[in-house]
Amino acid sequence: MTLYDVGRRLWEERIAAIACAVLAVVVAIVATFHISFSPPSLKPRALQMGTAGTTLLVDGRHSSLGAVNSKSSRLASLAGDYTELTNSQPIIGPVAHALGVDPAAVGVQVQITSAVPLAQQQPLEPQVGTEILATRRRYYLVARNDAGSQTIEFFAQAPTGRQAVLMVTTATRALRRMIATEARQAKVPRSQQAVIRTIGDVSGGTLNSHVSEEAAVLIAVLAWALAMTAFITIKDQAQRSALRRTTAELRGT
Repeated sequence: MTLYDVGRRLWEERIAAIACAVLAVVVAIVATFHISFSPPSLKPRALQMGTAGTTLLVDGRHSSLGAVNSKSSRLASLAGDYTELTNSQPIIGPVAHALGVDPAAVGVQVQITSAVPLAQQQPLEPQVGTEILATRRRYYLVARNDAGSQTIEFFAQAPTGRQAVLMVTTATRALRRMIATEARQAKVPRSQQAVIRTIGDVSGGTLNSHVSEEAAVLIAVLAWALAMTAFITIKDQAQRSALRRTTAELRGT
């Protein structure tokens, strides 16, 4: 069958082609978007992904950077403790509230590495990025601390980059608030209190912002092709069956 024959057949079945196109669009939208009627909106499903990350420094009121003393060792120990506490209600609760989801919807992974030779360490972001992409949760928070280090790395995954940035910034604020509350309850002198400093800005963005639209187009084309193929096949079979019955009746007479 030539392209001319295909085009002519589609023109003959143009009403069915339009109906199949409408059906294909509906199938594509349902498959790739969450539909809300109150208020009316379309939100991409988990095909789209955003990530964000930041580095936090556990420090004293008077910065310990550049100083080699027991205070730095104590702050490094606190950094490990604070990393462990990331998977707790005082951190996850505010993050879930900011996102408008149940706390159970937010996955958390805490990573505290042992002393690994520097030459054997790989860049942190590609490692954590791979682990984030491997999870099936829509919202995911990773907290990492290298043993002996005063830094905590936060990485987040969400359907959009804006939500991922929101997760990281909310977790940072919640950690600061939790530390301040604990210090106040323990009546720790202000000069001895630990503080959380952000190193640089929170970086984040949507990795594949148009993946849902692209997937919708692909699904719509495939659905339309399958629907038209099924329609034409069924119609041709029905016509052949009707022709055979007519021929049999003529022979019977």
